[in-house]
Order: sequence, then C-alpha cells, then structure tokens
Amino acid sequence: MAINGLFFGNLCLASIKASLKPPLAETTFTTLTNTYVATSSPDATTTVTCTGCTNGFTIRVSDVGSGANPGLWNSGDGVLIGSADDSFIATTTLQLGVKGYGIQATSTAESGINIDPKFRWATSTTDVGGLTLSSASSTLASSTTDVTSQIITVSFKAAVSVPTKGGSYSDAIWYECFIN
Repeated sequence: MAINGLFFGNLCLASIKASLKPPLAETTFTTLTNTYVATSSPDATTTVTCTGCTNGFTIRVSDVGSGANPGLWNSGDGVLIGSADDSFIATTTLQLGVKGYGIQATSTAESGINIDPKFRWATSTTDVGGLTLSSASSTLASSTTDVTSQIITVSFKAAVSVPTKGGSYSDAIWYECFIN
C-alpha cells in the first residue's frame, strides 16, 4: 500500500523569508493484516524556516481518500479504510482487527512549533489523528513566531479487520503552508 504525498513547499513564500524543504514523495505500508497495527516507512519529514513571520505560520494537512470520505482507498474494489476509523472520528486508538488509518506528528524539540493535539502522539503508541478531505483540511502544525530549521515528522499508521478486502490501497496527502 502506498501513500503518495504531494507537498506545496513554496506556499509560505511571500515578502517574508519562509521556506519548507519538501518531504518525501511516497511512504509505503507492508502488507496489512489483522494481526498488527502497521506503520508506513519512511516517515514524511519537512524542515521549516520562517523568519520575519510576525505572526508565524500554519501548515494544514488533508487527504483525497475516496473523494467522498478520507482514508486509504482501493479504487479497483471500491473499498475504503476510513480515517481515523470507518466512522471518520477525529482521533482513535488503532486496534488489532479494527479498520482505521491516521497520522501522528512531532517536531524537533517542539521548539516554536505547535503540533495540533489531534496529531501529537508518541510514535510508540497506536493513537492517531484522522485526516480530512481537502475541502476541510486540518491544522497539522503552527507557530506564532519565527522558527529556524525545525523538523516536522509525520508517521502514518493503519489497521485492518478480518473481512477487509485485500488489494492495492492508496491515498494522496496534501500539505499547505500559510503565513498567519
């Protein structure tokens, strides 16, 4: 299963010096089974520098999912693994044998960058924040001041149930950066 991430690294550029080094283009899950909660590899990372940003910046995240709902989508079979679960709740603890998919986020030393509580989980846990469609993107991280060379790391996790149809699932992730 692949998650294709698309990143708009220059949306923070204005008359203020701000830059984002784009994250990787793809992260992949191994074959998902109902016997474990999977973490994709590698993690998505970006380095944020925003100088002269009087009011900081905001990075928002969304996904494409099925087009109607967020999650990992198997277009060939019309099956969705919902984010954060099949009821599309904001956060969940992924469990063995229960379908769900979401992200966790951290930043270097949490210095100057606020990770939204929905996504701020220790990567050793199975707690995740659910993604939303692009029309209702969620704040991933923000700052109210300048930051220099701060790294944001996003981990993707998924779980499936016994009757989940096998096949190729994918999702496109959108990151947008705005100066506040």
